[in-house]
Amino acid sequence: MKKIEIELSGGLGNQLFQYAKFIDMKDNLSKNEFEVFLVEKKLSLEFKARCRCRLSELLELGSGFFVKKSFFRDFLFFLNKKNILKKYALYEDDWWKVKGEFGLESLNFKSDVRVRSLFQKKPSLKSLNIIKKEYLSKEKNKECLFNLDEAYSVIHIRLGDYLTSRVAIEEIGVLPEKYFKVAYEKILEKSKNLYIVTNGSVGEVKKIFGEEFPEERVVNNLNDIDSFCFISGAEFIAIANSTFSLWAAYLSDARKVYCPSKWMISKDIKKDFKGLYFDDWEIISY
Repeated sequence: MKKIEIELSGGLGNQLFQYAKFIDMKDNLSKNEFEVFLVEKKLSLEFKARCRCRLSELLELGSGFFVKKSFFRDFLFFLNKKNILKKYALYEDDWWKVKGEFGLESLNFKSDVRVRSLFQKKPSLKSLNIIKKEYLSKEKNKECLFNLDEAYSVIHIRLGDYLTSRVAIEEIGVLPEKYFKVAYEKILEKSKNLYIVTNGSVGEVKKIFGEEFPEERVVNNLNDIDSFCFISGAEFIAIANSTFSLWAAYLSDARKVYCPSKWMISKDIKKDFKGLYFDDWEIISY
């Protein structure tokens, strides 16, 4: 029986896309021919960051769920990549720069395969429903964090690493002020209880909305799990160009989601980012 190992990488948003792909592949492939696993990379000889599974921090995973952790197989796949050993196959791509979509035809089934990819495509209805069921109670998280009795709305502004990471600066980029200001005006027409969730500073938020913007409306002191839950509990959500708030919106029951017309600044991007959005989401052009 051939093994397909999907390697977890990145933060919460990236791992949720990889988990959604795992659910689909596990469901669609013949159980008599293939075993599909999620893999947590434990050994890095390529001077790349090791990655730990964050899914259990966010989801109520079933008792049958587990992630393989193997220093030995990590080492074998490293040898494979260096053409020292060819017993195992390795598929990897730079998702946003590759034309077309990942498919089984991309894999060499003469051996076990490890897959490294972002799979950043709108999840199937089946995988999304499964993940929604596993998602921790939004209401419980909202009450524990803020003790809010009334509905609220959120604009997510990704700063922090988007201002310091070379890859983020060159390929992704922080969304322009115009996007956030338009989203702000649209949401205020429907909801006055509006918060800004960001990994930036209060000062950076005020540069966008003005010095008079109330500091108590800036939420920047939560860990990523709590920030995710707070975003997903909102009735109106304006996401950033970030899989973090994108997935928070996927798992929400928001009345309306606003999203940017452009996702990345790099001209090398081949994918249609609008394929990430649901039909009833409102795209804000800038």
